[in-house]
Amino acid sequence: MIHFNKQSLTTDWLPGSLLFGALLLCLAVMWPALPGPFIFDDTWNLEPLGKNGGIRNWQDVYNFMATGASGPLGRPLALLTFVFNDQTWPSFPEAMRYTNILIHLLNGVLLFAVLQRLLVRLVPQGCNDRSTILWLSLIGSALWVLHPIQQTAVFPIIQRMTLLSATFSLAGIIFYLKAREVEGFGKQFVWLGVTALCLLLGVFSKEVALVTALYIMLIEFIAFSSAERRDKPLFRFLAYAYIFLFVLYMVAVLYKGFSSGSLGRDYTTLERLYTQGRVILQYMGVIILPAASKLNFFQDGIAYSTGILSPITTLLSWLLHIALIVTAIKMRVRFPLISFGVLWFYLGHSLESTVINLELYFGHRNYLPLLGWVVAALGVYLLVTKKVQRLLCLGVCLILSLYIFVGFINSKVWSDRGVLISTWIKEQPNSFRTNREYVRYLLVNGDTESAYYHSLDLVEKFPGRLLTMIDVSAIACEIGIPQPIPVEEMKKTAATTGIEAVLGHMLINMVDNVKADRCVGLNHEDMIGILRVMLDSDVRLTVAVEQYINWEIASYEFTSSGVDSALVVLEDAWEKSHDAGYKYLQALYLAASGQQSHALEIIAQIRREASRKTYLGLKPVLDELEQTLRNELEADGIETR
Repeated sequence: MIHFNKQSLTTDWLPGSLLFGALLLCLAVMWPALPGPFIFDDTWNLEPLGKNGGIRNWQDVYNFMATGASGPLGRPLALLTFVFNDQTWPSFPEAMRYTNILIHLLNGVLLFAVLQRLLVRLVPQGCNDRSTILWLSLIGSALWVLHPIQQTAVFPIIQRMTLLSATFSLAGIIFYLKAREVEGFGKQFVWLGVTALCLLLGVFSKEVALVTALYIMLIEFIAFSSAERRDKPLFRFLAYAYIFLFVLYMVAVLYKGFSSGSLGRDYTTLERLYTQGRVILQYMGVIILPAASKLNFFQDGIAYSTGILSPITTLLSWLLHIALIVTAIKMRVRFPLISFGVLWFYLGHSLESTVINLELYFGHRNYLPLLGWVVAALGVYLLVTKKVQRLLCLGVCLILSLYIFVGFINSKVWSDRGVLISTWIKEQPNSFRTNREYVRYLLVNGDTESAYYHSLDLVEKFPGRLLTMIDVSAIACEIGIPQPIPVEEMKKTAATTGIEAVLGHMLINMVDNVKADRCVGLNHEDMIGILRVMLDSDVRLTVAVEQYINWEIASYEFTSSGVDSALVVLEDAWEKSHDAGYKYLQALYLAASGQQSHALEIIAQIRREASRKTYLGLKPVLDELEQTLRNELEADGIETR
């Protein structure tokens, strides 16, 4: 039981003021990272900001929001927020990262509000006076907002998607609890409607917001008694509905995953599931003791589990997780706070750390799940004696000091690309992604020769990766030396390589070098052959990469064999996706061949049959092309109306 002086510490303003201080401290800790570089997914997600001259009107805003390819829904709401930071590309990271930090601080305030409402129900009677609740909420929020692992979601610019989804998740929980408090179906319906809106906005920021439904289910079944659920059956119905919808979604993911094999990864869906038992254990280790080396963005050097016993730590880790979950469920009545925290953590990982074939490890997946261990720690605090509580208060101060120290050191590392990359290389020498970032760093700084030899080493160190082959071949073109990788070897690798996050950029660089005749030992026909193998293989490509390959093959066919051959390539691609871009290219090729009337027929087909998303993005240039074609035909005396 915690006791404070009622004339000072029990006032509402003091915990709130200290929360404000914790947020300012978090801002100070993260401030050095502001000028840090764009990394990984930042570039290819934000490059469309500069497409067609940048963002100039609302149509350009919509087009940019429609470019999202990070998830099934495109995450348009998160993309919209970047327009407020900049309207072109290349851009500067300072303002974008500053916005990320502000969203994180806002989430700290929302978390404080959530904890106040939850703890009053989860803290045992006799300990849940207002003063205690406020101070526990303050401690929990400070631990959550200052924990160094949160920087893995704040510093990478594009992880604003994670931050915003958490914003709407926390807001949705607040509104759900508000609906629980009010009387009358009408008021409940309104607040539940706002909750549903928050969930929708969260999902359009990042699909992980779906887990909010499970969080609400957990709150319903642990924070509220059976009698309270019977008194308000609407909420009980919603809790079951949330479970059903989430399970339905996961069944669909499972079906897609197992029916599609590895989905372009080196590991299958089942192998990923096995591996996540070990990965989640690593997350728990970083949460307990945040080592600087585990805060690196890239942690792709993890060996995946090929079976439940390969390695044996796979089985042991899953047995531990099952034991923790079962224990948490059994202790939900006697120790609701600890039970709630443990189950919150595991529910938070139910989407990104199970069967969806994402990367094996990313620290930002702990952004909201971290709250579970914070709440569980508060539960343990309330169980011990007053003497131990006083010692734990000192421990909290020491832990916060550790968080501040580690977080500040990590922020300083992020402040400079050279320091960042050299630190990552030292701490993660077997990370493929870190090594590629190092190559990019060398190229940007003009050290092309070092970049070439490092890329050549990566071909041997990471065999079977098309990306490293393209890297070293493209750099060989730049410095004018013969190709080190035989064309047939590249074709063989192209037929089996997995999905590469930045393959599109390297392909563009490589093809541009070939077309400019800068490559010794690799001609345009060879390059097109490699692209054809990639297109015809069973390996899943990103939409952007597949589109680029089809465009390049069609362009080659148009130049070498004529318009009919190019049309065949584009028609095959159109049949698979109904992407307006393929038909638009058909119209351009027909117009260039003097077939204006046929080109107008293609434009009419686009307006009738193309997917709405791809059509709206092309509408301005389609209108312009159509008008040009009509003018040309009318100049020749041909009626087009």
